[in-house]
Amino acid sequence: MKKVLLLLSVIWLSVGATFAQSNRCGTMENFERLKALDPGYEDRQNSLEQLVQQRLQDEKTWRTTGVINPIPVVFHVLYNLNNTTQNISLARINAQMAVLNQDYSATNADISSVPSVFQNFISNTGIQFCLAVQDPAGNTTDGIIRKQTSVSSFSQNDAIKFDGQGGDDAWPTTQYLNIWVGQLGGGLLGYAQFPGGASATDGVVLLNGTVGGPGALGTKPKYNRGRTATHEIGHWLNLRHINGDSSCGSDFVVDTPPCGTLSFNCPTFPLISCNNGPDGGMFMNYMDYTDDICMYFFTLGQGARMNTSFTASRPAMASSLGCTAVVGIADVHSSSNGISVYPNPTDGQLTILNTYNASESATVNLVNVVGQVVMTKEFNNLIGSKQLDMSELSNGLYYVQVKTSKTNGTYRVMLNR
Repeated sequence: MKKVLLLLSVIWLSVGATFAQSNRCGTMENFERLKALDPGYEDRQNSLEQLVQQRLQDEKTWRTTGVINPIPVVFHVLYNLNNTTQNISLARINAQMAVLNQDYSATNADISSVPSVFQNFISNTGIQFCLAVQDPAGNTTDGIIRKQTSVSSFSQNDAIKFDGQGGDDAWPTTQYLNIWVGQLGGGLLGYAQFPGGASATDGVVLLNGTVGGPGALGTKPKYNRGRTATHEIGHWLNLRHINGDSSCGSDFVVDTPPCGTLSFNCPTFPLISCNNGPDGGMFMNYMDYTDDICMYFFTLGQGARMNTSFTASRPAMASSLGCTAVVGIADVHSSSNGISVYPNPTDGQLTILNTYNASESATVNLVNVVGQVVMTKEFNNLIGSKQLDMSELSNGLYYVQVKTSKTNGTYRVMLNR
């Protein structure tokens, strides 16, 4: 009897582990659910696929670098009334934006980890993202909506996307990439909606613990470096999983080798299946299931597919004003924690005033809207006022981070030369 119970326990643990792994991404399950709700969705997807394949054939060479404008992103952060730690920090959102822009431009620090046999397949997709600086009404925004909810855990039914169901309504999905962040149940890390679906639900959903990057890690071990967002946005841009979601299936991209299954953890190269030897499958591709720290790149074919799908399915986003700063912010003097930063807007010369009059050293970082530190300045003595010269930077919204031993402060500043 004990042996039987032990065997059943082992089987249960095995099934449980498989179930947990199967929830790495819920995009295909979401696709099937939406097809059942909207019979025309599959037809629209098939029509888009025909158009994408035709355009790729018509182009003599694949586009390895896109020509589209940055995609405006709005984060809808839903946090439970009893757990405000779910209200993720600006630092983590900035880190996530930096990861996205690095991953999609092949400038990520770990790009050199791609095996040498696949190095020539690496794509700078040309796709970039910005935290929205202008909302649909033409007002200045930081691209983040923070909202308390009584929902303790969201499922994969899109409730997180509707105000009336404890979530938050989308900004116009023809103009913005909507990313909903919240507590998800069932071990789910995230899911996306392929092009062609309903406008009200178009976008990406992420478990809050996955949002972040190397500079400000998320709280979900193994999946805390921002690659869940990279993966799910790949789906939003019409990529499929590397194995085509079936054994040796097709992901509609010709330069990704077939593979038998999606990979978990960090496999050893080469991982051979489906007669793909001697180099094996691309388990280190962003569209596999490996740990965040073990996925590194998109291929040229994936880059071409994303660019072609985007221009075919979301043409209006090219004219979005989401990444265009609003001129004439009313706030001309930001102040908190004894530090003041002015004028705002600035023509390039910014003053940092220490109003608590204590002599101490300080580090000032200037961060752009995609989370990249574009300037760092050290002050041995911050007493009184100090100047920061922004005149060589492009116009737009920036965050001034002032760090001293007594206080940390972040201030939004608009540069308009």
